[in-house]
Amino acid sequence: MSTPVPEPASREGAPGSRHPGRWSRIVSALLGVLFVAYPFLVYLALTRLGARVAGLAVVAALILFGVRARLLGRQGFRAILIQVGGVALLAGATAVSGHPGFLLQLPVLINAFLAVTFAATLVRPPPMIERYARMVQPELTPAEVRHCRVVTWVWLGFFVGNGAVAEWLALGGDPAAWALYTGGVAYVLMGLLFAGEYVVRKARFGRYGNHVLDRVLSRLLSARTWRAVGLTLAYYTLHFFNSVLFLFVWGPPLWLVTRVRPGAIRALYVYSRWFYRFQMRVMTWLGAIRILPIEGVERLRRGGPMVVVANHRTMLDVLNQRGEIPEAACLVKTFRRPAGAPERRVMPGYWQAFIGWPFAMLGYVPMPSDWNDRAALKQTFDRCRALLAAGRPLVIFPEGTRSPTGELLPFRDFPFRLAVDAGVPVVPVFLHTQIRFMPQGTVSMNAPRRCVFRFQVLPDLVAGRGTRAADLSFETRRRLMKLLAEANREHGYEG
Repeated sequence: MSTPVPEPASREGAPGSRHPGRWSRIVSALLGVLFVAYPFLVYLALTRLGARVAGLAVVAALILFGVRARLLGRQGFRAILIQVGGVALLAGATAVSGHPGFLLQLPVLINAFLAVTFAATLVRPPPMIERYARMVQPELTPAEVRHCRVVTWVWLGFFVGNGAVAEWLALGGDPAAWALYTGGVAYVLMGLLFAGEYVVRKARFGRYGNHVLDRVLSRLLSARTWRAVGLTLAYYTLHFFNSVLFLFVWGPPLWLVTRVRPGAIRALYVYSRWFYRFQMRVMTWLGAIRILPIEGVERLRRGGPMVVVANHRTMLDVLNQRGEIPEAACLVKTFRRPAGAPERRVMPGYWQAFIGWPFAMLGYVPMPSDWNDRAALKQTFDRCRALLAAGRPLVIFPEGTRSPTGELLPFRDFPFRLAVDAGVPVVPVFLHTQIRFMPQGTVSMNAPRRCVFRFQVLPDLVAGRGTRAADLSFETRRRLMKLLAEANREHGYEG
């Protein structure tokens, strides 16, 4: 009976060891970076240093890789040496001939090597993907084994196609296109293929094992994440196409017509109201929101000069209200941020190109860049006063921004001073949602379930003789806080 002999313990980093420890890890990290960034480094070398110098640089990197593999005593060193030697010959050919085509063959060779490796495991099972799967989940069902074989074929096809594209770009002689594809697009395609296989595996078998990457992907690719991504894309896609059509199709002709017949601008008022309502219907149909019948909505639909004020919980508040008020204007965030002001007080830069001109034609008034700037504040006040004098309703959120918690923020007295000065009623609107939905600092629809909107339009508050703006502000806030407390008790709120 023989006694098993234990394997010698690793002595990495010990004096005289063939495993150089720290230096090995440093070389490994550097070579890993060089491998990932290879296409862009080659592109920079070809365009800045020339083909010969670039070839010499690659040869030097490959020598480091070979030395590192030898020092670590890597299994299969002979195979590694063959691969490194083959690429070194190509890089050396570029260094000698000055032709960049040889240097661009590395991604082609890598894909060819991977394709041959995966194909070999299909001829001599188990397939490559099954081998990886059993590292995480040793016991596989027959259906999972078949799935692994199919996925191995898919990866084989990917490596063949990816290598063919890389070769085509290399022969085309455009280093920029080659670098973009092999150093960027190819990695994205690999990630999509990996993620797609993960989703299919989850749908078919419903288990993943304990691998850290599996747990991370499980969270990233959860049903809630996909729902949020889909709903958010749908919401902004509608905005995008609507803005593009306006900017490049029918907006310019309408603007020209209004130079001759100013009354034609009402067509834009009607269209914008329709679009807001249409957008809310689409989001309702997709399951993002549900809007209950608005109590007292006739007070909004009557139109005419009035200042509509409401608590501001979600990004969709203004769209819901604008869809019910004929020819309404509103006070919106400014496009310019004063020094030191929080970013949330400013309209996001990526929207400005699409909404600046439509907002201007609709008569929307930007908030002053600095509320302490008396001149800017007076200019904003006068513009709002002119809209009311022209018979248009004005929507203003006295909190100034969306509430991050659902509770009422402090009120500004601006809308109430405006109503007192113009002699128009204040129309308070109460909103309640049972969940946190697109609050301050959020632009995505990442909610756990459908958001239910409950609106209530309260009776007008009319300033009498001696009524101050502070009185209107106090009464409006009192009413909204009372309704908010009652709604939270009855329907709840998940902040």
